[in-house]
Amino acid sequence: MIQFTDLEKQQIADGVIRLQTSTGTSSDRKMAVKLGMSPAAFSFLKTGKYASIGSDTWLKLAQAVRFVRNSAQEWKHAETIVSQYLFKQFEMCQTMGMTAMLADDPGIGKTHSMNEYARTHADVMTIDCSVSNTKGSFIRAVAKAVGVTAKGRLQDILDSAIYAIGLMEKPLIILDESGDLENGALMQLKKLYNALEMRCGFFMMGSDGFKAKILRGVEYNKLGYTEVFSRFDKDFKHALSSNQHEKLEEYRLMAAEICKANGITEQDDISRIVTASFDGKRGTGDLRRVKREVMKQRIINSQKQAA
Repeated sequence: MIQFTDLEKQQIADGVIRLQTSTGTSSDRKMAVKLGMSPAAFSFLKTGKYASIGSDTWLKLAQAVRFVRNSAQEWKHAETIVSQYLFKQFEMCQTMGMTAMLADDPGIGKTHSMNEYARTHADVMTIDCSVSNTKGSFIRAVAKAVGVTAKGRLQDILDSAIYAIGLMEKPLIILDESGDLENGALMQLKKLYNALEMRCGFFMMGSDGFKAKILRGVEYNKLGYTEVFSRFDKDFKHALSSNQHEKLEEYRLMAAEICKANGITEQDDISRIVTASFDGKRGTGDLRRVKREVMKQRIINSQKQAA
């Protein structure tokens, strides 16, 4: 188990307090649930009783505040076209209890934007459908995200999660990699929506394969697909332009913004990273590649400074 020094624990605790302030989470209990820790442990954190907090909890908190020991591994959020678009969509769904679906290219920062929004906003629950795609795993993932027990009968777990979500002021559930959901999980999503209509926002997102799967299910009248499609406004949103030339330019702009946000300021270095992240075969880029290239450039820059 990874151990943190007293100084590192203080830095992590300070980060947690800043996170509570930035999310506007005034309730310590709600913040504890958001962080996946007990209210008692959160009280220990705020009063400096660090020895009373377990190692696994410290690791979870370090991840929540993005604590890193090596500054070269630090990664900062960049406001890109995609993140700005998604933040507006998330906020609309959360504040108005609405639903929406997005199907767009892979590698454009959808998951990163989701995690950043959830990290900085209260009452936001995220589900990774690539690992929680069956009926049972989906229900337990919802329970875990809400902060209720994931043990017992599935119906009891779901009922507890629905009740807890109903107590939140403006909850939002974001479903990532939604195309991986199996029929049984889709039916549970339908139950969630029916129980929480207009009281909870829902946002589904995935790649073009997600859109194709839903439309195919609707065409062949597969159980759950028509119901979910109807409840999500029968529309798929896109963060990027449908015009290939415009989309390429959007990729390049996003890559440059990510470079600048993460300490790469020399124009030659930025140009090289943008070029290296461009996939000429598909005509698009990949922001995952941008991160790898930025990390490489950081190493090069540090070696130059040390020489």
